[in-house]
Amino acid sequence: MTAAAAANAAPGPTVRSVLERLSAECVAIGAGLSDLQYLTGTIVGAAAADKDTTVALQELDRLTQTAEAAARALAMLASSVPMEPLDERALRDAIGLPSVADRVLGGPAAEAQSALHGKTDFF
Repeated sequence: MTAAAAANAAPGPTVRSVLERLSAECVAIGAGLSDLQYLTGTIVGAAAADKDTTVALQELDRLTQTAEAAARALAMLASSVPMEPLDERALRDAIGLPSVADRVLGGPAAEAQSALHGKTDFF
């Protein structure tokens, strides 16, 4: 790619934009875990919970709070980093799941994925 073509190319994802999107992913994970926690608590609440069930519900609560805390930390970090470009291919490879990589890296595929929010791909 020539220098002129590189200058006119669409900018790639930045560290800040990826951190912002990772924060949004953690918010969504926390919300999903919270919904699961409510549903599980409702089901278990109808019956007597044994010790193992209580421990499992507490672990689900811990995971929910951890996702929410990670979202807040990522949002704070995103606001404090410069708009530095990053290696999109390396990050995509590190993420591993194409649908998550599309959402985290942004672009048209991310917009299509956000329209599917709440729907699950079956593997």
